[in-house]
Amino acid sequence: MAQVASAGPEKTDVTVGLVRTDDGMVITNADLTASAAVGSPTDRTGYRRFQIETPTAGPQTVQVAARVPGPTRIERTFNSPVKWWQTRTVRGEDRVVTGSVVFDAK
Repeated sequence: MAQVASAGPEKTDVTVGLVRTDDGMVITNADLTASAAVGSPTDRTGYRRFQIETPTAGPQTVQVAARVPGPTRIERTFNSPVKWWQTRTVRGEDRVVTGSVVFDAK
């Protein structure tokens, strides 16, 4: 999901959110980055706003990547008679999703 708005002369704000295709929900814990852009969080969880230099009008492309943390699971919990607990937590591998946002700079 992307929204584009003018941010002044030769600048454009592009707000990006990663959305699951199966249910349309925004992935709130994704870490979003964009090429050649300065990013800042937005008021909406799961979205990130990037300010992009657009010195010329017309079609522009920005490359976007999102790192989605892998699932975390508890592999083993051990409880001994001396009231000692041991838990091993395994974190899954992060997944990286990449794409392009094409927009028309004014």
